[in-house]
Amino acid sequence: MGVYRNSDACALGRPRLLTMEDKVYVLSILKDNPTLYLDEIQDMMWYNQSVNISISTLSRNLREMAMSHKKISYQALQQSQLLRATWLAAYADIPMDYMVWLD
Repeated sequence: MGVYRNSDACALGRPRLLTMEDKVYVLSILKDNPTLYLDEIQDMMWYNQSVNISISTLSRNLREMAMSHKKISYQALQQSQLLRATWLAAYADIPMDYMVWLD
């Protein structure tokens, strides 16, 4: 049993403010800098896309794109698994009591 949808019916609600191109732009800037705040994204949308969007609309669109929670990782950008494994292989025999870490 299928669902019947009237293809001649008018769409309900307001037209979307963000185009697909705008959404791709937002996702790309968040990929490059995931720590941006909504007001910073809003400013970038205005300056680079000429789209004036409210913070609440931007937040709603991000939720629709499954981007509802900011997850910040404190992992160092320069971390290398290969260098880590090499270091562990070279210094694994030294007891932890002998090591001093300075930050």
